[in-house]
Amino acid sequence: EVACFGQNQYEAFLKAMISAGFKLPSKNILFSIGPSQQKLEILQYVQILVDMGFQLYATKSTAEFFKAQGNVDSCITVYKPH
Repeated sequence: EVACFGQNQYEAFLKAMISAGFKLPSKNILFSIGPSQQKLEILQYVQILVDMGFQLYATKSTAEFFKAQGNVDSCITVYKPH
């Protein structure tokens, strides 16, 4: 069990994950995000990841949102089995 402090809950959560042994991705990241509001909240960070050279993959609706709202044309669509 790990507890950490940060500037906000996201920074504290990331610090806790790293201290518990979580490894940050080095080249590829998969996104599968629910409601549009959550997609909108992460959009600025998605662009930062693209600028850092990460290859992004996303489920169909998330990839469509990134491409339409965030101009993230390099995002590759992946499909979930139903």
